[in-house]
Amino acid sequence: GLKSIQGTFGNHAHADHIIDAPYVVKKYGGKLFGSSSVVNVGIGQGLNMNQVQIIKHGDEWKVGSFTIKPFNTPHPPHIFDIMLMNGHIEKPLHTPTSVWNYLVGDTHSFLITHPKGSILFQAIGKISEHDPLQNIKADILLLTIANRISSEELIQKRVLPSSAKILIPLHYDNFFYKMRRDDEIDEVWGVKVDEFKEKVKTMTKNVNMKWPRYCEEVPLF
Repeated sequence: GLKSIQGTFGNHAHADHIIDAPYVVKKYGGKLFGSSSVVNVGIGQGLNMNQVQIIKHGDEWKVGSFTIKPFNTPHPPHIFDIMLMNGHIEKPLHTPTSVWNYLVGDTHSFLITHPKGSILFQAIGKISEHDPLQNIKADILLLTIANRISSEELIQKRVLPSSAKILIPLHYDNFFYKMRRDDEIDEVWGVKVDEFKEKVKTMTKNVNMKWPRYCEEVPLF
């Protein structure tokens, strides 16, 4: 998800994307924005109805100086045609609970615009056949690279058409390991970070890739 002081945005309800979002809302305020499954995770962890908001494709709302617009970008299968934790969370998900109860729900990517620039956050590493993001331009691209079909396809169909000058790859860290804030990020198995870096360098011009460490602030505008 994307987090700010005024809003926490859940792109889908798998545990590795949403499990800490209600804590962020409790600690810093604002609302948890997401699908009904994301909202049920928040309510199950103690958020009230004023602290959650269900979103859908085509919505648009203001958070401070930011305008947020979500787009449905369906989650692809994890392996072969198998989607792990598929389905929707139909009622508040109380914790502690099994990771297998964090069902995916609807998946959203986000276009975030601000007077100083725009950010496109693509939540999924695979470009769907019906691509709602295909004509969107942005100054900054936050791009999930896990579970991609190929680096070439992701660069050709998303990085280049977006015309982004800053690229920040996401979802390559191994969340099965303990977070080490002052060390290099452990890569999840099979994500091939070095191969992706090389493809971006050879296929693009004037794209500045950033690979921040955990909790490192990155000036964008």
